Amino acid sequence: MLPFSNLSGDAEQNYFADAITADIITHLSKHRWLQVIARNTMLGYKGKAVDVRELAKQLGATYVVEGSVQRAGNRIRVGANLIEATTGHQIWTDRYDRQLDDIFDLQDEITETIAAPPVKIIAKHRSC
Repeated sequence: MLPFSNLSGDAEQNYFADAITADIITHLSKHRWLQVIARNTMLGYKGKAVDVRELAKQLGATYVVEGSVQRAGNRIRVGANLIEATTGHQIWTDRYDRQLDDIFDLQDEITETIAAPPVKIIAKHRSC
């Protein structure tokens, strides 16, 4: 799980990107069969261009989730991608646009929405 990028151009929005990253890591870690690399390990990659194939070699990752957060006024856009780390192929992507009403409800909704598809896809790949 790479740290989500803040595309807002406003450094004050880094907290939201960091919070989404932390929440998704927490959500993914609830699945005991899914090995999630620790958040502190991944923070070293924050703000850096990362070749996921190299990351796979360095950390033993099979899949990588990456994403971005962008805020404009009272709207927030979160994009997420699931990448097969050994090939660098993107196997799932989605984008979520929401009104920024209650920040915690929004974080919970986005976390649940983003974490669910990768878990299903990885589980399916494991059973093949």
